[in-house]
Amino acid sequence: MTSEATEFPQATLDRVVDRVAESYVGIFAKETIERVVYESYASLLRTSQNPRFLTNFAEKFAKDRLRALATAKGSIAKDKPEVLFVCVQNAGRSQMAMALLNQLSEGKVSVRSAGSMPAREVSEKTVAVMAEL
Repeated sequence: MTSEATEFPQATLDRVVDRVAESYVGIFAKETIERVVYESYASLLRTSQNPRFLTNFAEKFAKDRLRALATAKGSIAKDKPEVLFVCVQNAGRSQMAMALLNQLSEGKVSVRSAGSMPAREVSEKTVAVMAEL
Protein backbone atom coordinates (compact mmCIF):
# COMPACT_ATOMS: atom_id res chain seq x y z
CA MET A 1 0.00 0.00 0.00
CA THR A 2 1.39 3.37 -1.01
CA SER A 3 0.57 6.64 0.70
CA GLU A 4 1.23 10.25 -0.21
CA ALA A 5 3.61 10.52 2.74
CA THR A 6 5.91 7.88 1.25
CA GLU A 7 5.50 8.60 -2.46
CA PHE A 8 5.47 12.13 -3.85
CA PRO A 9 2.21 12.62 -5.78
CA GLN A 10 3.66 14.59 -8.71
CA ALA A 11 0.90 13.74 -11.19
CA THR A 12 -1.78 14.77 -8.69
CA LEU A 13 0.00 18.02 -7.85
CA ASP A 14 0.46 18.77 -11.55
CA ARG A 15 -3.33 18.48 -11.98
CA VAL A 16 -3.76 20.86 -9.02
CA VAL A 17 -1.39 23.33 -10.72
CA ASP A 18 -3.45 23.15 -13.92
CA ARG A 19 -6.73 23.76 -12.05
CA VAL A 20 -5.36 26.67 -10.02
CA ALA A 21 -3.67 28.23 -13.07
CA GLU A 22 -7.07 28.61 -14.75
CA SER A 23 -8.05 31.11 -12.04
CA TYR A 24 -4.92 33.25 -12.43
CA VAL A 25 -4.44 33.63 -16.17
CA GLY A 26 -2.74 36.98 -16.75
CA ILE A 27 -1.93 37.40 -13.06
CA PHE A 28 0.69 34.72 -12.34
CA ALA A 29 2.91 32.63 -14.58
CA LYS A 30 2.26 28.90 -14.41
CA GLU A 31 5.76 28.44 -12.97
CA THR A 32 4.84 30.67 -10.03
CA ILE A 33 1.67 28.70 -9.39
CA GLU A 34 3.61 25.44 -9.61
CA ARG A 35 6.15 26.69 -7.06
CA VAL A 36 3.41 27.79 -4.64
CA VAL A 37 1.51 24.50 -4.96
CA TYR A 38 4.62 22.37 -4.40
CA GLU A 39 5.82 24.58 -1.52
CA SER A 40 2.38 24.37 0.08
CA TYR A 41 2.40 20.58 -0.18
CA ALA A 42 5.92 20.31 1.25
CA SER A 43 5.07 22.65 4.11
CA LEU A 44 1.98 20.67 5.08
CA LEU A 45 3.78 17.35 4.70
CA ARG A 46 6.24 18.31 7.45
CA THR A 47 3.47 18.70 10.03
CA SER A 48 0.86 16.25 8.75
CA GLN A 49 -0.36 13.51 11.06
CA ASN A 50 -2.63 12.05 8.37
CA PRO A 51 -1.58 12.39 4.72
CA ARG A 52 -4.91 11.11 3.39
CA PHE A 53 -6.19 14.53 2.24
CA LEU A 54 -2.85 16.28 2.00
CA THR A 55 -3.13 17.23 -1.67
CA ASN A 56 -6.60 18.69 -1.04
CA PHE A 57 -5.27 20.79 1.83
CA ALA A 58 -2.24 21.81 -0.25
CA GLU A 59 -4.54 23.00 -3.04
CA LYS A 60 -6.59 25.11 -0.62
CA PHE A 61 -3.44 26.47 1.04
CA ALA A 62 -1.92 27.36 -2.36
CA LYS A 63 -5.15 29.08 -3.46
CA ASP A 64 -5.23 31.11 -0.24
CA ARG A 65 -1.59 32.13 -0.67
CA LEU A 66 -2.04 33.10 -4.32
CA ARG A 67 -5.23 35.06 -3.63
CA ALA A 68 -3.48 36.96 -0.83
CA LEU A 69 -0.53 37.71 -3.10
CA ALA A 70 -2.74 38.82 -5.99
CA THR A 71 -4.74 41.05 -3.63
CA ALA A 72 -1.57 42.58 -2.18
CA LYS A 73 -0.31 43.28 -5.72
CA GLY A 74 -3.60 44.94 -6.58
CA SER A 75 -4.29 42.39 -9.32
CA ILE A 76 -7.64 41.43 -7.83
CA ALA A 77 -10.00 43.40 -5.64
CA LYS A 78 -11.15 42.33 -2.21
CA ASP A 79 -14.76 41.24 -2.41
CA LYS A 80 -15.34 41.38 1.36
CA PRO A 81 -13.60 42.49 4.56
CA GLU A 82 -10.80 40.30 5.90
CA VAL A 83 -9.90 39.34 9.47
CA LEU A 84 -6.84 37.41 10.62
CA PHE A 85 -6.76 35.88 14.09
CA VAL A 86 -3.23 35.11 15.29
CA CYS A 87 -2.30 33.01 18.30
CA VAL A 88 1.28 32.46 19.42
CA GLN A 89 0.41 29.54 21.68
CA ASN A 90 -1.53 27.81 18.91
CA ALA A 91 -3.81 25.92 21.23
CA GLY A 92 -6.97 26.41 19.20
CA ARG A 93 -8.09 29.89 20.20
CA SER A 94 -7.44 31.52 16.84
CA GLN A 95 -9.21 28.66 15.05
CA MET A 96 -12.14 28.99 17.47
CA ALA A 97 -12.33 32.75 16.86
CA MET A 98 -12.16 32.13 13.11
CA ALA A 99 -15.00 29.60 13.22
CA LEU A 100 -17.19 31.85 15.37
CA LEU A 101 -16.71 34.95 13.20
CA ASN A 102 -17.24 32.92 10.05
CA GLN A 103 -20.54 31.63 11.42
CA LEU A 104 -21.68 34.99 12.80
CA SER A 105 -20.81 36.85 9.58
CA GLU A 106 -22.62 34.25 7.48
CA GLY A 107 -19.67 34.23 5.08
CA LYS A 108 -19.69 38.01 4.57
CA VAL A 109 -16.20 38.29 6.09
CA SER A 110 -13.13 36.41 4.90
CA VAL A 111 -11.68 34.94 8.08
CA ARG A 112 -8.32 33.20 8.60
CA SER A 113 -6.29 32.03 11.54
CA ALA A 114 -2.56 31.69 11.93
CA GLY A 115 -0.01 30.73 14.51
CA SER A 116 3.71 30.56 14.87
CA MET A 117 4.14 27.20 16.60
CA PRO A 118 1.38 24.65 15.82
CA ALA A 119 0.41 22.46 18.77
CA ARG A 120 -0.23 18.75 18.37
CA GLU A 121 -3.61 19.01 20.06
CA VAL A 122 -6.24 21.55 21.00
CA SER A 123 -5.91 22.86 24.54
CA GLU A 124 -8.32 21.63 27.19
CA LYS A 125 -9.46 25.20 27.84
CA THR A 126 -10.40 25.65 24.18
CA VAL A 127 -12.32 22.36 24.21
CA ALA A 128 -14.18 23.48 27.35
CA VAL A 129 -15.16 26.81 25.80
CA MET A 130 -16.38 25.16 22.62
CA ALA A 131 -18.42 22.68 24.71
CA GLU A 132 -20.09 25.64 26.46
CA LEU A 133 -21.05 27.14 23.12
